[in-house]
Amino acid sequence: MLPSLHCWPGPPPFGAQGVLSEVEGQPGGWHFLMRVEFLGVSRDRAGVDEIDVEAETLGRLLMTLSARMPRLAELIVVDRISPHDAHAAVRGPRLHSSLAANLNGDRFISDPETPLGERDRVLILSADVGG
Repeated sequence: MLPSLHCWPGPPPFGAQGVLSEVEGQPGGWHFLMRVEFLGVSRDRAGVDEIDVEAETLGRLLMTLSARMPRLAELIVVDRISPHDAHAAVRGPRLHSSLAANLNGDRFISDPETPLGERDRVLILSADVGG
């Protein structure tokens, strides 16, 4: 059985960016990082131009950004299925309607289950950019 790219034992494959770390419940190894770039309002809120993040889905990426960047977190929405029940199930996080996420310059994404990989780049920008 081949190891997943998420946690590769030994050095990373040629050309891949990774960081050696221990993850709870997983053996130590190389964990691949993907790049997130911020433009406009998201850059102001994030306080950086770009950041490398380990995330296998858009939802995980948004949760990680929310935890690391409190001012940006104000623009990441988590919907409760029952808004009156604090213990109700939640739908995956999503960007506020004023922001959009673009994957690799190819397409806009919003589904929290959208898979992300080691070579992916997510651009977070104002939804009204470009007219």
